Amino acid sequence: MTCREAQNMIRDYIAGKLSPRELERFIGHIRDCGSCYDELETFFMIDRTVKYLDDGLDHSFNLKYLLEKDLREKEKALIWRRRKHIFWAVLLTVAAALIALAALDVLGIFRVTQLF
Repeated sequence: MTCREAQNMIRDYIAGKLSPRELERFIGHIRDCGSCYDELETFFMIDRTVKYLDDGLDHSFNLKYLLEKDLREKEKALIWRRRKHIFWAVLLTVAAALIALAALDVLGIFRVTQLF
């Protein structure tokens, strides 16, 4: 991903409008590119400050911490999404293998009882 692509995605990141694939690419670039991270940090701080002012909150916040927390939460969500896909792929593969063994047994090509 280029810096221009990442910078064009900042507003969508803040609004939560990136697809999982876009989010993964975006965060990967942001983590490796200090310039783009600084740009994200600026937009994030402006967005959060406006929200806090609109909500009438009267105390200070560590906006750099909130950005890191937001990035970490989204990274964790991506990891869980990947793990879920792997789990389902393994489950479907095992189910397909069991169905194939059952079909071979029914057809008399391979007796499952021969395994034991």
